Amino acid sequence: PHNRPSLLERLRRGGVGPPGSHLKTVGRLDMSTEGLILLTNSGQYAHEMELPSNAFYRSYRVRVHGFLTQSKLMSMRNGLSIEGVKYKAMGVHLESNNTQDKRRKVGRKKVA
Repeated sequence: PHNRPSLLERLRRGGVGPPGSHLKTVGRLDMSTEGLILLTNSGQYAHEMELPSNAFYRSYRVRVHGFLTQSKLMSMRNGLSIEGVKYKAMGVHLESNNTQDKRRKVGRKKVA
């Protein structure tokens, strides 16, 4: 992307995995994010790990630009629709209300 090598290209250049090996990533990170990426040589394992039905707990920390009202927080907690895409309810926890550090912790909890 944008003439930058991908994670897998960098790893292969560094000698990870034999030539022709088929490493797969589980999940993804955007350019401005940080976190854990799992690598596997099993496409089936990667697919199963990414399925929402596996009910793995996922947690995300986000920085909010603008004003986040209680009404908007409740919408995220109850589920919402944005531009025709429906999002399930999610656990949203206020981590800091500092105007210099507007971070919210967003996670999806297993629902029985």
